[in-house]
Amino acid sequence: MTCVLNHVRESQEEQAKQSQRLNLMLMASQLTMASLATHSSASEVVERFGEIYELLESLTQKPNVVG
Repeated sequence: MTCVLNHVRESQEEQAKQSQRLNLMLMASQLTMASLATHSSASEVVERFGEIYELLESLTQKPNVVG
């Protein structure tokens, strides 16, 4: 039984790693496309995304905004 549980745990860990890799590749692709589309540097795109994310986060904290 321990062997099966270890296998399941290892399988879940590997799946999480693969999912994380996929998410990172997707984010890198989106960053590249945004950079090319706006003729901005990657750091400028990341900075702007950070500003937008902070704005959205602050809006979700307001009582009259549906999250």
